[in-house]
Amino acid sequence: MPLYSKHFFWILPLCIAAHIILASAVNAQVLPELNKNVAGMKKMVITPTDNATKDQTAETTLSIEVEKDTTEKLEQPDPYPPLDAKETLIKAEELKTWENLSLAATTQNKTDANKLVSEIESHRDIISPQGLFLAAKALSDVGEMEQAAIYLFVAQLRLDFDKARWPESVPTHIKNMADINAKKSADQALPTATTSQTINPHSYTETLSASISPPIFQWVIKDPTRFQTLLDQARKWDMATAYRYKPGYETKDMVPFEQWEDVLSKTRENYFNRMGGLQEALAKYATPKYVTTK
Repeated sequence: MPLYSKHFFWILPLCIAAHIILASAVNAQVLPELNKNVAGMKKMVITPTDNATKDQTAETTLSIEVEKDTTEKLEQPDPYPPLDAKETLIKAEELKTWENLSLAATTQNKTDANKLVSEIESHRDIISPQGLFLAAKALSDVGEMEQAAIYLFVAQLRLDFDKARWPESVPTHIKNMADINAKKSADQALPTATTSQTINPHSYTETLSASISPPIFQWVIKDPTRFQTLLDQARKWDMATAYRYKPGYETKDMVPFEQWEDVLSKTRENYFNRMGGLQEALAKYATPKYVTTK
């Protein structure tokens, strides 16, 4: 047998053993690095994903909360929804009296004023112009000028309507005298100095308005913008409130109920046109010297 054949049989095992040892050493050095890299890659992939999920969840939650808050604000009911004519006007025999008129007379401070406003807002439809005038005076006395102005405007408007649906009346004896004279010739007519007399059932409330309105109105007109804002609020208050109140005094010669809707429409139009015209004139000629919110 050749010499190299003998060597082959003992060299071959040595080569195999060396290969196994070398491969094991290489694997021992490479595998930890590979495992380390893989672990690092695993951490890099998972951690940002978790953070991104948290951020996305937070943004979604915030979006839902904002949307919910916005929806809630949009869904808040209007405190003064306008009424139609059938809800606004009440027949004379169904009118009611406000039993807490004395609250206006006993208002001495802000706490009392809050109670008064709460009472009025809870019974808006049965507060007569007389009650609103007195409330306006009480509120202005404790510095609640804006609310006082709103009640003043509404009281003026509703008094105008009352004067239109319950106009001045002629006393019975004057009517009888007129009937008698109508049947006589001019030289036979009975002389009288009272033929032009009428009864105005609203005279007391008109006097009340004349005494209460000036100081509040003087405050209002100092700022034309404020004037317009409060006038708009008074209009909204009136449009949302039924006329269920008794005027608080005896009335006669009522205009037929069937005509009240037309009378009210014209009264509102005339009042707000008149007040709006005044506001526009003040705004046109106002200067910074006179425009103030104090």
